[in-house]
Amino acid sequence: MTTNFDQIVDRSGTGAIKYIRRKALFGREDVMPLWVADMEFRSPKPVIEALHQRSNHGVFGYTLPGDDYFETIREWQDSHHNWEIDREWMSFVPGVVPTIGLALEIFTQPDDNILIHAPVYAPFFDVPKKLDRQVVFSNLKLQNGKFRMDLDDMRVKMKEENIKVFILSNPHNPGGRVWSKDELKELASIAAENNVLVISDEIHADLVLNEYQHVPFGTVSEEAAMNSITLISPTKTFNIAGLSAATAIVPNQEIREKLNHRMHALHLFRGNIMAYEAARAAYQHGEAWRKELLSYLEENHRIVHAFFKEKLPEIIPMEAEASFLVWLDFSQTRLPPEDVRERLICEAGLGLSPGKAFGPGGEYYQRMNIGIPRQLFLHALDKIQHAFNSLEVK
Repeated sequence: MTTNFDQIVDRSGTGAIKYIRRKALFGREDVMPLWVADMEFRSPKPVIEALHQRSNHGVFGYTLPGDDYFETIREWQDSHHNWEIDREWMSFVPGVVPTIGLALEIFTQPDDNILIHAPVYAPFFDVPKKLDRQVVFSNLKLQNGKFRMDLDDMRVKMKEENIKVFILSNPHNPGGRVWSKDELKELASIAAENNVLVISDEIHADLVLNEYQHVPFGTVSEEAAMNSITLISPTKTFNIAGLSAATAIVPNQEIREKLNHRMHALHLFRGNIMAYEAARAAYQHGEAWRKELLSYLEENHRIVHAFFKEKLPEIIPMEAEASFLVWLDFSQTRLPPEDVRERLICEAGLGLSPGKAFGPGGEYYQRMNIGIPRQLFLHALDKIQHAFNSLEVK
């Protein structure tokens, strides 16, 4: 491995959200922040070099991404996800979550019903609510330790609740589930039958672990392609979230033109000059780094499962098929969620994401970011053991 993922990088004084928000969220400044979904690793060397080169140029005027930028993305989707996309399907967007909000404003009206899974990434219900839309939950089913879609429930709700849009997390955050082609194909059929537009957030697509394979929603059928907006980004994978580079892939011309029209009306079609450079370098030259990252994350996942099985079997990590997040089930501890959170903060000195923030079904869970150097990771596990080693499960 040529990349030193064990290197501990001091992020103090950089404005990193996970650090500067500790006092507000956890009541103390000294917790180890394991909540925000960015990693503690330096980005790939080619990305850093591309930013240096652009910075050294010294002129930072208005800039567009150019056809070579989109060609790089097209080649990546083809080689990594077997998705052959046309150049005209793609548009630069300033981020995944802002584009979800923009799409809701275009394709729905206030008080329209938006369907999402639960539990799920909090902005999926926070954004619609702030836009005066109504959120309808379809609870995920837990089978053999992993989440499964309740497609029967989704079929009923899409029809009876007059759903306008379904927002999909693919792969799933926080559970790390990589949805199968069969699941996605049936979802596409149900959505098409009920005239429900699917917005697929695929920001974790390039962090799929082990033998699993990401399936882009737009590839599973023609009706999926023609009834969806897929949002991708290199920011999670290559740890460049602060640069806000994302792409909307929309095969349906009518949907695409409406999205692009609003983007141009609000002058959101032009992004950050450094975002272009970082994304291009990541896709063109970051593959070796990405493979090493995945090996490192897979080992962290292996360690976390072995640790809880041996040391604290009452705490059960969900087997993640993608990403650097672990969804921890504390229900067998018999502790109220408030007590779990207090132990993590006050006794372990750790700041995790409380499960209730991810909606119904998350109350007894905590989300832990393990995209950190091994030394810090093992220290965090030791702190959890110290905080919970007095448990007696009845």
